[in-house]
Amino acid sequence: MIYKVLSDNVGIYESDDDVILINPTLSTELNSAGSFQFKMPPNHDYYDQIIPWVNDIEVYEGNELIFFGRPTNDISIDMYNNKSIYVEGALAYFNDTIQRPQEWDSILLRTFLETLISNHNAQVAPNRRFVLGHFPSEFEEKTVYRILNYETTFECLSTMIANAEGGFLMTRKVNDVQYLDWITDFEVGTQPVQFGINIVDINQTSAKDTYFTSLIPLGPEISGVYMTIKDVNNGLDYIDLPDAQTYGRIFAVAEFDDVETPAKLLEKANEYIAELQLQNLTITVDAAELHYVDNTYIPLLLGKKVHVYSTPHGLDANLPIVKVNLNLDNGSKQVTIGNLERRTLSEIVGEEGQGYAGDKVVKFDATPMAGSSRAVTSAGIFEALGNLRFTINEDGTIHVREVNDQGQ
Repeated sequence: MIYKVLSDNVGIYESDDDVILINPTLSTELNSAGSFQFKMPPNHDYYDQIIPWVNDIEVYEGNELIFFGRPTNDISIDMYNNKSIYVEGALAYFNDTIQRPQEWDSILLRTFLETLISNHNAQVAPNRRFVLGHFPSEFEEKTVYRILNYETTFECLSTMIANAEGGFLMTRKVNDVQYLDWITDFEVGTQPVQFGINIVDINQTSAKDTYFTSLIPLGPEISGVYMTIKDVNNGLDYIDLPDAQTYGRIFAVAEFDDVETPAKLLEKANEYIAELQLQNLTITVDAAELHYVDNTYIPLLLGKKVHVYSTPHGLDANLPIVKVNLNLDNGSKQVTIGNLERRTLSEIVGEEGQGYAGDKVVKFDATPMAGSSRAVTSAGIFEALGNLRFTINEDGTIHVREVNDQGQ
Protein backbone atom coordinates (compact mmCIF):
# COMPACT_ATOMS: atom_id res chain seq x y z
CA MET A 1 0.00 0.00 0.00
CA ILE A 2 1.33 3.42 -0.94
CA TYR A 3 0.84 6.15 1.63
CA LYS A 4 1.34 9.74 0.62
CA VAL A 5 1.12 13.13 2.28
CA LEU A 6 0.27 16.41 0.57
CA SER A 7 0.67 19.95 1.84
CA ASP A 8 -1.35 22.46 -0.16
CA ASN A 9 -1.58 19.83 -2.94
CA VAL A 10 2.22 19.42 -3.06
CA GLY A 11 3.62 15.97 -2.27
CA ILE A 12 5.84 15.97 0.84
CA TYR A 13 5.92 12.20 1.45
CA GLU A 14 5.41 8.89 -0.36
CA SER A 15 6.09 5.61 1.35
CA ASP A 16 7.74 4.06 -1.74
CA ASP A 17 9.70 7.13 -2.87
CA ASP A 18 12.74 9.18 -1.92
CA VAL A 19 10.51 11.97 -0.55
CA ILE A 20 10.73 11.11 3.13
CA LEU A 21 9.41 12.12 6.51
CA ILE A 22 10.73 10.60 9.72
CA ASN A 23 8.32 8.40 11.71
CA PRO A 24 5.06 9.64 10.14
CA THR A 25 2.33 8.45 12.52
CA LEU A 26 -1.42 8.92 12.18
CA SER A 27 -3.83 8.61 15.13
CA THR A 28 -7.56 8.86 14.55
CA GLU A 29 -10.52 8.27 16.85
CA LEU A 30 -14.28 8.67 16.60
CA ASN A 31 -15.61 12.01 17.93
CA SER A 32 -12.05 13.30 18.08
CA ALA A 33 -10.07 15.51 15.69
CA GLY A 34 -7.20 13.04 15.54
CA SER A 35 -3.59 13.91 14.75
CA PHE A 36 -0.74 13.31 12.31
CA GLN A 37 2.82 13.68 13.60
CA PHE A 38 6.15 13.51 11.81
CA LYS A 39 9.69 14.86 11.69
CA MET A 40 10.96 16.68 8.61
CA PRO A 41 14.71 16.44 7.88
CA PRO A 42 16.54 19.72 7.19
CA ASN A 43 17.26 18.77 3.55
CA HIS A 44 13.55 18.38 2.76
CA ASP A 45 12.41 20.71 -0.02
CA TYR A 46 9.41 21.81 2.06
CA TYR A 47 11.33 22.29 5.32
CA ASP A 48 10.65 26.03 5.64
CA GLN A 49 7.16 25.98 4.14
CA ILE A 50 5.13 24.44 6.95
CA ILE A 51 3.31 27.38 8.54
CA PRO A 52 1.27 26.84 11.72
CA TRP A 53 -2.52 27.04 11.19
CA VAL A 54 -2.12 27.82 7.47
CA ASN A 55 -1.24 24.75 5.36
CA ASP A 56 -3.78 22.11 4.35
CA ILE A 57 -2.28 18.68 5.10
CA GLU A 58 -3.79 15.53 3.56
CA VAL A 59 -2.90 11.87 4.17
CA TYR A 60 -3.82 9.25 1.57
CA GLU A 61 -3.97 5.47 1.75
CA GLY A 62 -3.71 4.54 -1.90
CA ASN A 63 -6.18 6.89 -3.56
CA GLU A 64 -8.38 7.31 -0.50
CA LEU A 65 -8.11 10.41 1.66
CA ILE A 66 -8.02 9.12 5.26
CA PHE A 67 -7.09 12.32 7.12
CA PHE A 68 -6.91 16.05 6.54
CA GLY A 69 -6.05 18.90 8.86
CA ARG A 70 -3.60 21.70 9.58
CA PRO A 71 -0.25 22.07 11.37
CA THR A 72 -0.35 23.67 14.81
CA ASN A 73 2.28 25.79 16.48
CA ASP A 74 3.51 22.69 18.34
CA ILE A 75 6.77 22.64 16.35
CA SER A 76 10.22 21.80 17.71
CA ILE A 77 13.69 21.24 16.24
CA ASP A 78 16.13 18.64 17.60
CA MET A 79 19.93 18.76 17.68
CA TYR A 80 20.07 17.38 14.12
CA ASN A 81 17.70 20.12 12.91
CA ASN A 82 14.90 17.64 12.32
CA LYS A 83 11.67 19.57 12.65
CA SER A 84 8.84 17.87 14.61
CA ILE A 85 5.40 18.85 13.35
CA TYR A 86 1.98 18.17 14.85
CA VAL A 87 -1.08 18.27 12.57
CA GLU A 88 -4.57 18.35 14.08
CA GLY A 89 -7.56 16.91 12.27
CA ALA A 90 -10.19 19.03 10.54
CA LEU A 91 -12.77 18.59 13.30
CA ALA A 92 -10.57 20.93 15.34
CA TYR A 93 -11.41 23.79 12.95
CA PHE A 94 -14.62 24.16 14.95
CA ASN A 95 -12.51 25.30 17.91
CA ASP A 96 -11.78 28.53 16.03
CA THR A 97 -15.29 29.96 16.21
CA ILE A 98 -17.74 31.12 18.85
CA GLN A 99 -21.51 30.61 18.99
CA ARG A 100 -22.99 33.86 20.22
CA PRO A 101 -26.04 33.94 22.53
CA GLN A 102 -29.21 32.56 21.02
CA GLU A 103 -32.10 30.51 22.37
CA TRP A 104 -34.78 28.30 20.82
CA ASP A 105 -37.77 26.83 22.67
CA SER A 106 -38.24 24.35 19.83
CA ILE A 107 -35.95 23.87 16.86
CA LEU A 108 -35.46 20.96 14.47
CA LEU A 109 -32.19 19.17 15.21
CA ARG A 110 -31.23 19.44 11.54
CA THR A 111 -31.86 23.20 11.56
CA PHE A 112 -29.88 23.59 14.78
CA LEU A 113 -26.90 21.71 13.37
CA GLU A 114 -27.07 23.69 10.13
CA THR A 115 -27.14 26.89 12.20
CA LEU A 116 -24.00 25.88 14.10
CA ILE A 117 -22.20 25.18 10.83
CA SER A 118 -23.44 28.41 9.22
CA ASN A 119 -22.30 30.47 12.22
CA HIS A 120 -18.92 28.77 12.04
CA ASN A 121 -18.54 29.35 8.31
CA ALA A 122 -19.22 33.07 8.71
CA GLN A 123 -16.12 33.40 10.92
CA VAL A 124 -13.46 31.47 8.96
CA ALA A 125 -11.67 31.34 5.63
CA PRO A 126 -13.12 29.22 2.79
CA ASN A 127 -10.73 26.31 3.42
CA ARG A 128 -12.02 26.00 6.99
CA ARG A 129 -15.72 25.87 6.10
CA PHE A 130 -18.05 22.86 6.09
CA VAL A 131 -21.25 21.65 4.53
CA LEU A 132 -23.63 19.36 6.44
CA GLY A 133 -23.25 15.90 4.96
CA HIS A 134 -24.96 12.81 6.29
CA PHE A 135 -27.76 13.44 8.79
CA PRO A 136 -29.46 10.54 10.65
CA SER A 137 -32.92 9.81 9.29
CA GLU A 138 -34.23 9.02 12.78
CA PHE A 139 -33.68 12.65 13.81
CA GLU A 140 -35.21 14.35 10.77
CA GLU A 141 -38.40 15.37 12.62
CA LYS A 142 -36.97 15.74 16.10
CA THR A 143 -37.23 19.14 17.79
CA VAL A 144 -35.24 20.24 20.84
CA TYR A 145 -34.69 23.16 23.17
CA ARG A 146 -31.23 24.71 22.74
CA ILE A 147 -29.38 27.72 24.12
CA LEU A 148 -26.05 29.14 22.96
CA ASN A 149 -23.88 31.31 25.17
CA TYR A 150 -20.39 32.03 23.75
CA GLU A 151 -19.28 28.40 23.54
CA THR A 152 -16.90 27.29 20.81
CA THR A 153 -18.61 25.52 17.94
CA PHE A 154 -16.69 22.37 18.85
CA GLU A 155 -18.13 22.46 22.39
CA CYS A 156 -21.64 22.81 20.98
CA LEU A 157 -21.16 19.93 18.56
CA SER A 158 -19.75 17.73 21.31
CA THR A 159 -22.25 18.44 24.10
CA MET A 160 -25.44 19.34 22.21
CA ILE A 161 -25.19 16.86 19.35
CA ALA A 162 -22.86 13.89 19.89
CA ASN A 163 -23.12 13.54 23.68
CA ALA A 164 -26.76 14.61 24.03
CA GLU A 165 -28.19 12.64 21.11
CA GLY A 166 -25.62 9.92 20.41
CA GLY A 167 -23.72 9.01 17.28
CA PHE A 168 -20.44 10.19 15.86
CA LEU A 169 -19.24 13.36 14.14
CA MET A 170 -16.83 12.77 11.26
CA THR A 171 -15.28 14.97 8.60
CA ARG A 172 -14.62 14.10 4.96
CA LYS A 173 -13.53 15.95 1.87
CA VAL A 174 -14.80 15.32 -1.66
CA ASN A 175 -13.71 17.49 -4.60
CA ASP A 176 -12.36 20.11 -2.17
CA VAL A 177 -15.73 20.37 -0.37
CA GLN A 178 -15.48 19.62 3.36
CA TYR A 179 -18.42 17.80 4.92
CA LEU A 180 -19.44 17.26 8.53
CA ASP A 181 -21.24 13.92 8.82
CA TRP A 182 -23.35 12.85 11.78
CA ILE A 183 -23.31 9.05 11.79
CA THR A 184 -25.35 6.78 14.06
CA ASP A 185 -24.42 3.47 12.44
CA PHE A 186 -21.76 2.19 10.07
CA GLU A 187 -21.71 -0.15 7.11
CA VAL A 188 -19.83 -3.43 7.42
CA GLY A 189 -16.56 -3.55 5.46
CA THR A 190 -15.42 -6.51 3.43
CA GLN A 191 -12.26 -7.18 5.42
CA PRO A 192 -12.66 -9.34 8.54
CA VAL A 193 -10.46 -9.24 11.60
CA GLN A 194 -9.89 -12.93 12.16
CA PHE A 195 -7.67 -15.07 14.37
CA GLY A 196 -5.21 -17.06 12.26
CA ILE A 197 -5.54 -14.71 9.27
CA ASN A 198 -4.77 -11.08 10.09
CA ILE A 199 -4.78 -10.77 13.90
CA VAL A 200 -1.16 -10.31 14.97
CA ASP A 201 -1.89 -9.45 18.61
CA ILE A 202 -5.07 -8.86 20.57
CA ASN A 203 -6.03 -7.26 23.89
CA GLN A 204 -9.61 -7.55 25.10
CA THR A 205 -11.19 -5.47 27.88
CA SER A 206 -14.74 -5.11 29.18
CA ALA A 207 -16.14 -2.16 31.11
CA LYS A 208 -17.88 -3.05 34.37
CA ASP A 209 -19.48 0.29 35.28
CA THR A 210 -23.01 -1.13 35.04
CA TYR A 211 -22.16 -4.65 36.09
CA PHE A 212 -24.88 -7.16 36.85
CA THR A 213 -25.19 -10.92 36.64
CA SER A 214 -28.99 -11.28 36.68
CA LEU A 215 -31.55 -9.15 34.86
CA ILE A 216 -35.22 -8.64 35.70
CA PRO A 217 -36.94 -7.46 32.50
CA LEU A 218 -40.22 -5.57 32.90
CA GLY A 219 -42.76 -4.94 30.19
CA PRO A 220 -45.56 -2.36 30.15
CA GLU A 221 -47.53 -1.67 33.32
CA ILE A 222 -51.11 -2.94 33.08
CA SER A 223 -53.59 -2.10 35.87
CA GLY A 224 -50.69 -1.32 38.18
CA VAL A 225 -48.84 -4.59 37.50
CA TYR A 226 -45.76 -4.92 35.28
CA MET A 227 -45.55 -7.65 32.68
CA THR A 228 -42.79 -10.17 33.52
CA ILE A 229 -41.27 -13.26 31.91
CA LYS A 230 -42.32 -15.73 34.64
CA ASP A 231 -44.89 -17.49 32.45
CA VAL A 232 -42.35 -18.24 29.70
CA ASN A 233 -39.21 -18.66 31.81
CA ASN A 234 -39.87 -21.63 34.08
CA GLY A 235 -41.54 -19.48 36.71
CA LEU A 236 -38.54 -17.12 37.08
CA ASP A 237 -38.88 -13.38 36.52
CA TYR A 238 -35.13 -12.96 35.90
CA ILE A 239 -32.41 -14.14 33.52
CA ASP A 240 -29.03 -15.31 34.80
CA LEU A 241 -25.92 -14.33 32.87
CA PRO A 242 -22.98 -16.79 32.82
CA ASP A 243 -21.15 -14.74 35.49
CA ALA A 244 -23.93 -15.53 37.99
CA GLN A 245 -22.45 -18.99 38.55
CA THR A 246 -19.08 -17.49 39.47
CA TYR A 247 -19.98 -14.27 41.29
CA GLY A 248 -23.50 -14.90 42.48
CA ARG A 249 -26.59 -12.91 41.55
CA ILE A 250 -26.22 -9.14 41.20
CA PHE A 251 -29.62 -7.90 40.05
CA ALA A 252 -30.57 -5.09 37.70
CA VAL A 253 -33.94 -4.06 36.24
CA ALA A 254 -34.60 -3.01 32.66
CA GLU A 255 -37.92 -1.79 31.27
CA PHE A 256 -39.21 -2.46 27.76
CA ASP A 257 -42.42 -0.62 26.94
CA ASP A 258 -42.81 -1.73 23.33
CA VAL A 259 -43.63 -5.42 23.90
CA GLU A 260 -47.04 -7.08 23.85
CA THR A 261 -46.37 -10.57 25.22
CA PRO A 262 -44.11 -12.18 27.85
CA ALA A 263 -42.44 -14.18 25.06
CA LYS A 264 -41.54 -11.00 23.21
CA LEU A 265 -40.31 -9.48 26.48
CA LEU A 266 -38.00 -12.46 26.99
CA GLU A 267 -36.69 -12.11 23.45
CA LYS A 268 -36.06 -8.38 23.91
CA ALA A 269 -34.30 -8.97 27.22
CA ASN A 270 -31.92 -11.53 25.71
CA GLU A 271 -31.17 -9.14 22.85
CA TYR A 272 -30.48 -6.38 25.35
CA ILE A 273 -28.07 -8.55 27.34
CA ALA A 274 -26.15 -9.54 24.21
CA GLU A 275 -26.04 -5.92 22.98
CA LEU A 276 -24.92 -4.58 26.36
CA GLN A 277 -22.08 -7.07 26.56
CA LEU A 278 -20.85 -5.98 23.13
CA GLN A 279 -21.27 -2.30 24.04
CA ASN A 280 -18.94 -2.77 27.01
CA LEU A 281 -16.36 -4.67 24.93
CA THR A 282 -13.22 -3.05 23.60
CA ILE A 283 -10.65 -4.95 21.55
CA THR A 284 -7.25 -3.59 20.55
CA VAL A 285 -5.78 -5.52 17.64
CA ASP A 286 -2.48 -5.36 15.81
CA ALA A 287 -3.84 -6.30 12.42
CA ALA A 288 -2.18 -7.14 9.12
CA GLU A 289 -3.89 -5.36 6.22
CA LEU A 290 -5.36 -7.97 3.86
CA HIS A 291 -5.95 -5.09 1.45
CA TYR A 292 -2.21 -5.10 0.72
CA VAL A 293 -2.41 -8.57 -0.81
CA ASP A 294 -5.99 -8.52 -2.12
CA ASN A 295 -7.49 -5.19 -3.15
CA THR A 296 -11.02 -6.61 -3.06
CA TYR A 297 -10.80 -6.08 0.70
CA ILE A 298 -11.63 -2.57 1.94
CA PRO A 299 -8.84 -1.22 4.18
CA LEU A 300 -9.40 -1.13 7.93
CA LEU A 301 -10.67 2.44 8.31
CA LEU A 302 -12.06 4.47 11.19
CA GLY A 303 -15.83 4.12 11.48
CA LYS A 304 -16.15 0.99 9.36
CA LYS A 305 -17.72 -2.05 10.95
CA VAL A 306 -15.68 -5.22 10.73
CA HIS A 307 -16.52 -8.82 11.44
CA VAL A 308 -14.35 -9.86 14.39
CA TYR A 309 -13.93 -13.61 14.62
CA SER A 310 -11.62 -15.39 17.05
CA THR A 311 -12.65 -18.73 18.52
CA PRO A 312 -9.94 -18.72 21.26
CA HIS A 313 -11.23 -15.37 22.50
CA GLY A 314 -14.94 -16.11 22.13
CA LEU A 315 -15.46 -13.32 19.58
CA ASP A 316 -17.92 -13.40 16.69
CA ALA A 317 -19.59 -10.05 16.04
CA ASN A 318 -19.76 -7.03 13.76
CA LEU A 319 -18.20 -4.10 15.64
CA PRO A 320 -17.09 -0.60 14.59
CA ILE A 321 -13.48 0.52 14.40
CA VAL A 322 -13.34 3.38 16.93
CA LYS A 323 -9.61 4.15 16.86
CA VAL A 324 -6.74 3.61 14.41
CA ASN A 325 -3.01 4.13 14.93
CA LEU A 326 -1.00 3.89 11.71
CA ASN A 327 2.71 4.09 10.96
CA LEU A 328 3.02 5.19 7.35
CA ASP A 329 6.60 3.94 6.96
CA ASN A 330 5.85 0.26 7.49
CA GLY A 331 2.06 0.22 7.21
CA SER A 332 1.63 -1.29 10.69
CA LYS A 333 -1.87 -0.64 11.91
CA GLN A 334 -3.32 -0.95 15.40
CA VAL A 335 -7.10 -0.77 15.52
CA THR A 336 -9.41 -0.49 18.50
CA ILE A 337 -12.72 -2.20 17.88
CA GLY A 338 -15.80 -1.93 20.04
CA ASN A 339 -17.86 0.98 21.25
CA LEU A 340 -17.06 4.38 22.66
CA GLU A 341 -18.03 4.84 26.28
CA ARG A 342 -21.67 5.82 26.60
CA ARG A 343 -22.21 8.73 28.98
CA THR A 344 -25.12 9.57 31.22
CA LEU A 345 -27.02 12.84 31.22
CA SER A 346 -25.46 13.74 34.56
CA GLU A 347 -21.95 13.36 33.11
CA ILE A 348 -22.86 15.50 30.12
CA VAL A 349 -24.42 18.27 32.20
CA GLY A 350 -21.78 18.06 34.91
CA GLU A 351 -18.87 18.66 32.55
CA GLU A 352 -20.63 21.08 30.25
CA GLY A 353 -21.05 23.81 32.85
CA GLN A 354 -22.47 26.41 30.48
CA GLY A 355 -25.98 27.78 30.18
CA TYR A 356 -27.02 27.25 33.80
CA ALA A 357 -26.20 30.63 35.38
CA GLY A 358 -28.85 32.41 37.43
CA ASP A 359 -32.40 31.23 36.91
CA LYS A 360 -31.90 29.93 33.36
CA VAL A 361 -33.85 26.78 32.61
CA VAL A 362 -32.23 24.30 30.24
CA LYS A 363 -34.11 21.44 28.65
CA PHE A 364 -32.53 18.20 27.51
CA ASP A 365 -34.46 15.68 25.48
CA ALA A 366 -34.25 12.46 27.47
CA THR A 367 -36.80 10.43 25.54
CA PRO A 368 -35.44 6.87 25.25
CA MET A 369 -35.01 5.43 21.77
CA ALA A 370 -37.62 2.93 20.65
CA GLY A 371 -36.98 -0.48 22.15
CA SER A 372 -34.25 0.73 24.48
CA SER A 373 -33.92 0.01 28.16
CA ARG A 374 -34.46 2.75 30.72
CA ALA A 375 -32.35 1.44 33.57
CA VAL A 376 -31.07 4.79 34.95
CA THR A 377 -33.27 6.49 37.51
CA SER A 378 -33.64 10.21 38.07
CA ALA A 379 -32.48 9.76 41.67
CA GLY A 380 -28.95 9.01 40.53
CA ILE A 381 -28.92 12.16 38.44
CA PHE A 382 -30.14 14.33 41.33
CA GLU A 383 -27.39 13.04 43.58
CA ALA A 384 -24.71 13.66 40.96
CA LEU A 385 -25.63 17.27 40.21
CA GLY A 386 -26.12 18.86 43.63
CA ASN A 387 -27.71 22.29 43.17
CA LEU A 388 -29.35 21.53 39.83
CA ARG A 389 -33.09 20.87 40.10
CA PHE A 390 -35.04 18.79 37.61
CA THR A 391 -38.59 18.63 36.37
CA ILE A 392 -39.23 15.52 34.28
CA ASN A 393 -42.11 16.06 31.87
CA GLU A 394 -44.51 13.58 30.36
CA ASP A 395 -42.94 14.05 26.93
CA GLY A 396 -39.58 12.84 28.26
CA THR A 397 -37.82 16.20 28.38
CA ILE A 398 -35.95 17.24 31.49
CA HIS A 399 -35.93 20.87 32.64
CA VAL A 400 -32.75 21.74 34.53
CA ARG A 401 -32.55 24.76 36.87
CA GLU A 402 -29.68 25.94 39.07
CA VAL A 403 -30.66 27.01 42.59
CA ASN A 404 -28.85 28.64 45.50
CA ASP A 405 -28.10 27.12 48.91
CA GLN A 406 -31.63 27.94 50.09
CA GLY A 407 -33.09 25.94 47.20
CA GLN A 408 -34.32 29.05 45.38
